[in-house]
Amino acid sequence: MSQQPITRISLLGYGALALPLAFAGLPLYIHAPHFYANEYSVSLATLGIILLILRAVDAVQDPLIGRLSDLFSTHRRSIIIVAAFCLVISFSALFMAPETNTPMLWFATFLFLATTAFSILSININTLGALWSNDTYNKTLIAGTREGIGLLGLLLAVVLPPILQKSMSAQATFGIVSAVLFSILVMTIICFIAWWRYHGRAISNANVKTQTPSILKTFSTLSTRQRRFYGIYFLSVFASAMPAVLVLFFIDHVLIATDYTGIFLLLYFLSGAAAIPIWSRLSKIHGKHIIWAVANMLAVASFMWASLLGASDVWTFAMICTLSGIAFSADLALPPSILADHIQHNNSGQSASLQF
Repeated sequence: MSQQPITRISLLGYGALALPLAFAGLPLYIHAPHFYANEYSVSLATLGIILLILRAVDAVQDPLIGRLSDLFSTHRRSIIIVAAFCLVISFSALFMAPETNTPMLWFATFLFLATTAFSILSININTLGALWSNDTYNKTLIAGTREGIGLLGLLLAVVLPPILQKSMSAQATFGIVSAVLFSILVMTIICFIAWWRYHGRAISNANVKTQTPSILKTFSTLSTRQRRFYGIYFLSVFASAMPAVLVLFFIDHVLIATDYTGIFLLLYFLSGAAAIPIWSRLSKIHGKHIIWAVANMLAVASFMWASLLGASDVWTFAMICTLSGIAFSADLALPPSILADHIQHNNSGQSASLQF
């Protein structure tokens, strides 16, 4: 744990990398399948199979990434910086496929590399935030700041491609998006390195152990509360992952409202960014678990009638986007904070990356 006080400047320095991470995330998980379906005529069934396989691989490799990150925790800064540049390179390559008869192979290869780098960054940044402070409210403040900055990156990713595509091709659009991602990444890495000097090194050194527990041992020693937490979080993430991948196809082919895509996504992420301070405050008063449950109920209630929508139900879907965006922000900020509490309670900081 860092001994330096947590200030607004230090919070911004820590959370800065969430901006390019989120900015890259939206095109990777939403735009890339849509891009290959339209530009390379790859069938939706093929894209669906590739995405399913890649996500299954992620589920296996993420604990391995966490385990390795714990083993080499004293090199966490280098791991983060290398992964960040790997993300930019693979992201750029993904949207610049050469003329080939197998665009599916290009798509699968560079999406795998990009999502692997994305996982390495996410796991390590989350881990640093969890180990930064022992104060339970500070944990929510740290996670909330990080995810709030991330939502700003998502907003930029929502706004920029539609604006560019009005005057240029999709390939040219994502070429510029890649250049913007690189520029943002360089600036935020500078902020992160400055934060690391005062906080990050102390956090990593404080959690070095002579023997880091194995993956099986870590999971075998999880408490009942932690097992329940992971089960609930699995269901929550599983539910939110489906509309994240399918939303553009839903807007295009069910609502027949392609022109409103940017507005829908903007409402979703803007309402989420605005709601994070509210959820953080409510969790301090009523407890993280209760407020997370309330947010999940709001998500279910707001999204349950989406299957009944048809062509031109624009206003109804706009309301769904707003309410589910508010609920989504709690799902970003509170679970990492709850997990950080579990890690502190069980004194298991040496396996924090694996747990994330």
